[in-house]
Amino acid sequence: MTHKPRYWLAWQALTQVSNLMFTNNMIYRFYAYNAYYYMFNDQTLVNQGVLAAFPAASQTLIYQDPNYGMDSVTKLANWFIASQEGPTSSAYLAIMAKFESEGMNEAKMQQIVGPASMIAMISNQISNTMLTDPTLDLRGVFDMVQLAQTQWAQGSILSSPRFLLMGVTAPTSIADPAFDPNFITEPEFSFYVAAHGGNATQYIEVNTAKEILLQDVESYQSLLNTDNMRVFYSMYGAGDYSGIQLRFDLGSVAQIDFVYAYLESMIDNFLSQGTDYTNVALGTLV
Repeated sequence: MTHKPRYWLAWQALTQVSNLMFTNNMIYRFYAYNAYYYMFNDQTLVNQGVLAAFPAASQTLIYQDPNYGMDSVTKLANWFIASQEGPTSSAYLAIMAKFESEGMNEAKMQQIVGPASMIAMISNQISNTMLTDPTLDLRGVFDMVQLAQTQWAQGSILSSPRFLLMGVTAPTSIADPAFDPNFITEPEFSFYVAAHGGNATQYIEVNTAKEILLQDVESYQSLLNTDNMRVFYSMYGAGDYSGIQLRFDLGSVAQIDFVYAYLESMIDNFLSQGTDYTNVALGTLV
């Protein structure tokens, strides 16, 4: 067991949480999650509506491919990345190369992921709904980092019925195994609060979350800064709730207690995905 102070371990844990949340392609996975549970979990529908240009044997090989198939949310997300990021993206090029032997060419790829494709229509429907949703305050800019921060603070991206296709059930968390199997516990602050007797009044406001999760070593408020985390732990240990409220823009004693308990939980249950404590370099953050 390490002898590093708890504030240092809390900084490591929160750094790792934010790193994984910001780099797991949450929104592309969310498109894929909607698509999968709307129709892509039915291979017959996919064969008829998406892979119709291929012979039956190739349809099965493409749909069930272990890395670039369409029979899971994680694999299907690659196709949404290819659709949104275009023909020069690594996902697009990898899919083209992978299925060249099955007759994949530019025309067929465009039928699957191009502007008129089912995949593009699903992603555009969801993204346009988010862009115009007043609760997200995106102001016309589709900011994936901000959306991940909002999910961490409020849990309101993946759970909102407004962003789900008809008949699709919301994932319980970004760590829902059906959504992303790469987490060993739920990383969202909002999930922790709800699971420990709190409610939405103790969730962190989105603008405050932006500051708390700001990847800037000069920030006076970001808990991704070791000095700020040390100050938070020092103030909390001294019972200086008013000082914490002023510095970190947290709204209540109950909310501050939840932040501290959440950080302790992330140390014990999340840090290094359950392995020994290791240094997580701030420079690895995207």
